[in-house]
Amino acid sequence: MIALQNLPFNFVEGLGFRRLIQEIAPRYNFRGRNFFTEFVCKELYGKIAIKVKEFIKKFDHMSFTSDIWSDPSSNASLLSLTCHGIASDFERLSIILKCETFDDRHTSDIIAEKFDTMLSKWNISNDQVHCMIRDEGSNMKRAMRLAKLQDLYCAVHKMQLAIRSSLN
Repeated sequence: MIALQNLPFNFVEGLGFRRLIQEIAPRYNFRGRNFFTEFVCKELYGKIAIKVKEFIKKFDHMSFTSDIWSDPSSNASLLSLTCHGIASDFERLSIILKCETFDDRHTSDIIAEKFDTMLSKWNISNDQVHCMIRDEGSNMKRAMRLAKLQDLYCAVHKMQLAIRSSLN
């Protein structure tokens, strides 16, 4: 529920949630926010990361999608990296490797450094990167050159910009 609704961890400590759980599962042992931040985010993440690395090993080459988007109401920016691959048995898989706050300036140098860090964290070499799909931003174009990654612009992003422009 927390993940699907993008709720804060302290949601499980709220009166409404506790009453709901008490009604549908009276013997449930309540766990507080610390359980999720300490156990789920730390221990479970480590176990899942091992499985993700196993999936990635199935791919000789991978393509990636990435975006930086900003929420003007909260003044927060996010950077994402999603891996797409096809294994030798033709199993197609997409995995979100990273989605993090991006508090730095959106310069191509910083973006390239972030990509280098993200890929190396997952033991992915530049030789394994088939293509990085990105938006048309000049900072993203230059970041791909600096990171020495093969890249293409996202056609859907370009269509969205065209549609938005024509609607205005």
